[in-house]
Amino acid sequence: MNTVEIRQQIKEYVDQLSTERLLVAADFLTYLAERDDNEATEELLKIEGFKEALAKTKKNVKQGQVISVEQLQRKYYLAERDDNEATKELLKIEGFKEAFATAKKNVKEGKII
Repeated sequence: MNTVEIRQQIKEYVDQLSTERLLVAADFLTYLAERDDNEATEELLKIEGFKEALAKTKKNVKQGQVISVEQLQRKYYLAERDDNEATKELLKIEGFKEAFATAKKNVKEGKII
């Protein structure tokens, strides 16, 4: 069974649940999502120098020493180049997309700065 089929089956089950059971399902899905987030965080913390780099980044943000994504894109030609080799290399790293998505979500939710 592929991901699309699994999601469809889950949607069918969800449509059949009572309000009380929906709350239980929502709590369980929240638990699973947070567990994934925690596992991703643990993996990041295992990277040598990550804690120090994160602390330095937080300090820079507090001091306003940041540049916009648009400025970075212009500087490194990412906005116009889908075939950018650096992007291709990052996307080859196992778990990068997921870790990036989790970090982006956590920043958006204010969990990390």
